[in-house]
Amino acid sequence: MSIDSPPPSAKILFMDDEPDVCRIGRLVLTHLGYDIVIVHDGEAAIREFQNARSAGQPFAAALLDLTIRGGMGGIEALQHLQSIDPSFKAVASSGFSDGGNKRNYADHGFTAIVPKPYEIATMAAALSQVVG
Repeated sequence: MSIDSPPPSAKILFMDDEPDVCRIGRLVLTHLGYDIVIVHDGEAAIREFQNARSAGQPFAAALLDLTIRGGMGGIEALQHLQSIDPSFKAVASSGFSDGGNKRNYADHGFTAIVPKPYEIATMAAALSQVVG
């Protein structure tokens, strides 16, 4: 996938607890041509995931923040999502050091990782690995 030609109608579940990050994420992902649904914690991600599947409009992938203050983060959320659909793919997102979690994102079921602050080319490359 190039930056200018995303898959048609690919729907991405985007989870982050920071309003500014959500705004930037929406701008970057819509610029890349994705349909985006934003949630602020893992519980909401699971609900949206299940609702989308029930409606016959499942997400192509998710971009999940590893650390959610006061809520379920990306690692636990992905475990739940993959218990529903073992083939579901996600990109980890983090602005913190997150120690081993950030370095070993694949050990937690993530296909790729994008650091914050987001860059369009990095986001496009990561999502092409999961939506491809």
